[in-house]
Amino acid sequence: MYPCEVQNVAALLQQVGVHYVGRGYFFYVQGCIPEHKNPGKTDEKIVRQYGLDVSKWNNYRKRQRGEASVQYVRFRHHFLILATWGEHSFFAQEKNLIRDVRRVPIKIAGYSIGYRTTRFGPRVTVRLEEWHFQTLKDLFLEQAKIENATTLETQLQSFQFVFYAPVCRQVSQIIRAVNQQRKIAGLDLVDPARIFQPRRSQKIFKITE
Repeated sequence: MYPCEVQNVAALLQQVGVHYVGRGYFFYVQGCIPEHKNPGKTDEKIVRQYGLDVSKWNNYRKRQRGEASVQYVRFRHHFLILATWGEHSFFAQEKNLIRDVRRVPIKIAGYSIGYRTTRFGPRVTVRLEEWHFQTLKDLFLEQAKIENATTLETQLQSFQFVFYAPVCRQVSQIIRAVNQQRKIAGLDLVDPARIFQPRRSQKIFKITE
């Protein structure tokens, strides 16, 4: 059976950002399965519709012939279908919905996955989605002079951020803004060392019986 349901947010970002976008799967369609529907049925439909349950060798041969490779991934009721450049029925069937991650980042689970050219070359970027970042920043600034440092640290830890470099910079901005207010008020500061955790490789897919 084609594996598609990821374990958690960290696994989602790793699979989509590193294994798909990072390997040329730039074209995508994003969707949400209604809560009353069985996601497994949608999985089966999409896998069958695009013939995804094939070996890596078959995918390789298709790409050698100029055909696109297509992948499908789901987290809870949210899903993505991603494709490389080439010929495939995906482009005809989804033509009005397809986006290019190089122009329109993928926004899912509070994160934004993009692809841009830097001075070091092209690379995948994973950051907190802007609305999520601003909401968190406003929330913690409201609590900056009310809660003690330990409580604020615990609250930040509870979000279980996936610490890609841009996410680290965003969370650092929140901590600096909070500590600036606390320093002026003469309060103890939030310790960044208690927030940041190393990013570990994830087991990606749930095992289906």
